[in-house]
Amino acid sequence: TEALAWYRKALDVDPVHARAWQGIALLQKDGLSPDECAALEQHQQNEAVPSDDRSRLGFALGKSYERRGDVQHAAEQYELANRLQRALFEYDVERDLDDFDKIAELFDKAFFERRADAGLPDCRPVFIVGMPRSGTTLVEQILASHSQVHGAGELNLVYDALRSVLHFGGLDDYAVALGNASREDLRTVAQHYLDGIAALAGEHVVNKMPANFMHVGIISVLFPAATIIHCRRDPLDTCFSIYKQFFANGHLYSYDLEELGKYYRGYTELMTHWRSVLPGRMHELQYESLVSDTETEARRLVDACGLEWQDACLDFHRVERPVATLSAGQVRRPIYSESVGAWQNFEQMLQPLLQHL
Repeated sequence: TEALAWYRKALDVDPVHARAWQGIALLQKDGLSPDECAALEQHQQNEAVPSDDRSRLGFALGKSYERRGDVQHAAEQYELANRLQRALFEYDVERDLDDFDKIAELFDKAFFERRADAGLPDCRPVFIVGMPRSGTTLVEQILASHSQVHGAGELNLVYDALRSVLHFGGLDDYAVALGNASREDLRTVAQHYLDGIAALAGEHVVNKMPANFMHVGIISVLFPAATIIHCRRDPLDTCFSIYKQFFANGHLYSYDLEELGKYYRGYTELMTHWRSVLPGRMHELQYESLVSDTETEARRLVDACGLEWQDACLDFHRVERPVATLSAGQVRRPIYSESVGAWQNFEQMLQPLLQHL
């Protein structure tokens, strides 16, 4: 409520402030009013307005039209918003897929056998991985409701620690650097990560960085006692939800349906690889199961972290803690199911995605 009030104050200064309208559409349950949508659509169609602002307004309009059940106008705005955003940068999804293949090739069963004692036996780290919009923020919020858990949000500490110690340039060099890393190097990386979370409260510290699905292998080496939670959701609901979002950073694959479909398949294949070489290592949680039987899945989740159950974990929406992701408004509400199967109303728009899934 306070956030919405401040967004409105921003509009008093600049009535067409794209980020403010985007924030209101994200947080206001019913989205923008019909009059607001009509006014913004005129501004959004003005080619003199910067493409980034037009894109943001498109996402805001799409969300508002969708909430009112106006599928046609919502689809038009989502397609326009994504097209405008995609034109602003260069990106080749095949490079990401090639990196996934290199990671899978490096992390075979022999890799783990050779480095069985290379990590640190610390159970404090908890990692939540998966695709964006798969329930990762909700799972973190449930765990952070436990008195012994600190929800740290999206920490890039794994990748930062690896780069700091192994001195590689980017994911292109990731597999080579890890292949050459000594036991001492890996222990240094593990300690670097622990130093990064040392000042945080809680017997367990949750790192909710979805992209750490790429690093499940090295996390398992660095912290053999850590908990790894993989959040899964229906592929079409996941990808549709991603396509509807403006991401402040990264996720360059998300603004084109074909690229999104290819990336999702690459993610799926890499997760299948982790199950093969690390059977039983991850606690896998299905979003739809969490929605339909919250208490059962929440108890399993807490148990997977080696914790005793606390009823507060079912009152996650009452916890006052900072949430800095696109799900900030959603995790302030009790569990709801209206987003399950939401893609079906937009099946025609999603045809390029369906071909790859």
